[in-house]
Amino acid sequence: QFVFQDVEYLGGHLIRAFYNEIGDLDLHQIVNGPIAFYAYTRLTQGIDLGLWRRVGNVSIEKNFDPPMFKQTPDTIAQVQKSYKWNIFRAGYPERIQVGELTNEYKNLPVGAVFAPVNIVRWLEERKYPFREPE
Repeated sequence: QFVFQDVEYLGGHLIRAFYNEIGDLDLHQIVNGPIAFYAYTRLTQGIDLGLWRRVGNVSIEKNFDPPMFKQTPDTIAQVQKSYKWNIFRAGYPERIQVGELTNEYKNLPVGAVFAPVNIVRWLEERKYPFREPE
C-alpha cells in the first residue's frame, strides 16, 4: 500500500506491505490486518517493470503514525558492527544519532530506497533480503 512520497528521504515512496494475497480478502481486510513491513521504493519503476499493479484505493487512516527507520553509512562488507547508526521517522527531516544500535532500535526497518525487485523478493521469501552490520 502506497503511504506517501517522502521528500525528506530521496523522494522515496513509502509503502507498507502485507503477506495476504489479493483475492484472499478484500482490500480493507488486508490493510487492516497485520503489516509485514514498511519500506521505501520506487512505485512507478515497479509498475513499469510489471512487478506490481494498482488494484484499488484504501485511504491511509487519519491517525497514521509514520514508522521509524534505522540507517548507517556502513555496510556488512566494511564492518560486522556499526557504531554510526541513526534513526529517523518517515516524513521528518530530523535524524537522531544513536551510535551503537541498542535493543530499542534493532528491529526497526532499514531506511533505504529498495529496488522494486527487492521488495518482491522480500515478500516472496518473507524475510529481509540483505545482510547489514549489527
